[in-house]
Amino acid sequence: MLFQGFWISLALYLLVGTVIWMNWFEEEIFGMLEDEEDSRVQEVVHQVQILVESYGGKAVYLLIAGVGILSWPLYVYTTLIGWVRRLQERG
Repeated sequence: MLFQGFWISLALYLLVGTVIWMNWFEEEIFGMLEDEEDSRVQEVVHQVQILVESYGGKAVYLLIAGVGILSWPLYVYTTLIGWVRRLQERG
């Protein structure tokens, strides 16, 4: 019974991560990659292009999506902190 809770928690974690990835995080990540003004972003785009040439586009997308799905708590935390700070600056 203990392991059932573990598997349910893991499934919910991945489900929430997938929903966040599909609705918000994916657009933000690929939007940043299209912004070529920042030199750090240009370096990341170059590295992604090398990976795409080596492993194919689908594999690289799945890798980026996997990282996004697993790191959703960090994304939610930074988004909420930014939102709270903007509210504090107004008030």
